[in-house]
Amino acid sequence: EDGAHQSIRLAHHDVDGAQKLRAEIIEDSCVGCNLCSLVCPVPECIEMVQVREGFDPVTWSQHMDGKGKIAPRPDHYVEVEE
Repeated sequence: EDGAHQSIRLAHHDVDGAQKLRAEIIEDSCVGCNLCSLVCPVPECIEMVQVREGFDPVTWSQHMDGKGKIAPRPDHYVEVEE
């Protein structure tokens, strides 16, 4: 696991009759933080592509200043009450 959103898993796939492990993206968990591609030891193994979901890019500072809206969190997040 990548230590961020746990959006990568190893899964068995049939390759020419043999079971091989292959990394897969768990798309429901991925928020596009790019951490996986930054820490991956294999050069150019992970390619980040932009996926439009109806929200313009915004920094946290812009959001806090009321100048942009961040996309809602995926359903897998659990809010913890203190």
